[in-house]
Amino acid sequence: MLNFLLRCAARPWLTLLFGMLLTAAAALQCLDWKTGELKLAVDPAMERLLPAQDADRAVYERARETFGDTDPVLMSVRFEQSVFQADNLAKIAELAEQLRELPGVSDVFSLESAPNLLSNGEALEVSSFTAQAAANPERIAELQAQLIANPIYGNTLVSRDGKETAFALTLRDVDEASFRAEGYPERMVQTALQVVPNAEVRITGAPVIKRATADALLATLAFTLPAVFAVIVLVLMFAFRDLRLVLAGVITVSVSLIGTLALLILLGWKLHLLTALTPVLVVTQGLCYCIHWLSDFVSGDKDRLPATRAANAIKRSALPLLLNGVTATAGFVALLITPLPAIHQFALLTGFGILLSMAASLV
Repeated sequence: MLNFLLRCAARPWLTLLFGMLLTAAAALQCLDWKTGELKLAVDPAMERLLPAQDADRAVYERARETFGDTDPVLMSVRFEQSVFQADNLAKIAELAEQLRELPGVSDVFSLESAPNLLSNGEALEVSSFTAQAAANPERIAELQAQLIANPIYGNTLVSRDGKETAFALTLRDVDEASFRAEGYPERMVQTALQVVPNAEVRITGAPVIKRATADALLATLAFTLPAVFAVIVLVLMFAFRDLRLVLAGVITVSVSLIGTLALLILLGWKLHLLTALTPVLVVTQGLCYCIHWLSDFVSGDKDRLPATRAANAIKRSALPLLLNGVTATAGFVALLITPLPAIHQFALLTGFGILLSMAASLV
């Protein structure tokens, strides 16, 4: 291995060209040429934190496969006046119909669809609260009392003060990527404000939380990675005061980061709560390797040729960097004994990134 590294040091331009070609190929793997965006996908679901062969997870997956993903989107609309007014109840019915027309919304449960049993002589009437209010506006006060006394609907469909009502939207054939890309929460809120312009609209539910988690992961990476690279530039400039060495360190760290992300995409994995930590760990570890090698390079005899100084630096730093990279990778690989798939992905991806950082620093 040492002989190979010395040959690379003796042919710096050829080594640089080969490294650029590999990095370019990895970068192409990361880009979607149709949209010009990164292929990085985010998986905010908590299921990946569960054991792959767990019996409870198997039951959950079978239920989802049979009945579909039934996690509803919950939306509340707060009126300026009481919900139990003829015009407000009419707006609730209109809003439920418009929400039901949104693509992917299979059902909306609200006062417009919640059944309320009423006896009319010997007949039993089963219709919704809004339908009964529209048919007999004078019975709205009676409907309010019935709803408050109902153990299922009371303080669930309508708040205690009677000014806020809830809508539960069931989605069908809308995956997490579509829910995020097509802006479903914003479309739902906009629909509500079109029907009730002065209302206070709030939205939550598992799909909304997953989307917020995905946005938070991407926002964190968008801030953290540039910030880390800025720190790298400052540290290298302070340590070596040479733009060429700073550029060498930044390029080395960038190569290891691009290669790691390319592997993530090539394997079809997604960023989740654990693998989102990998880029920062790889960049930080790569910086340590760069500083070690560059320190050996600048501490050599400055009267010698750069290729000779590089070869001497490789001889001094190859073994320490190799041992450090192998032991650090072994520490992450040891996490494979856990049954959690998310930790498996995190361990393998981070271990690969550390080895790549070590190799890029030496080469």
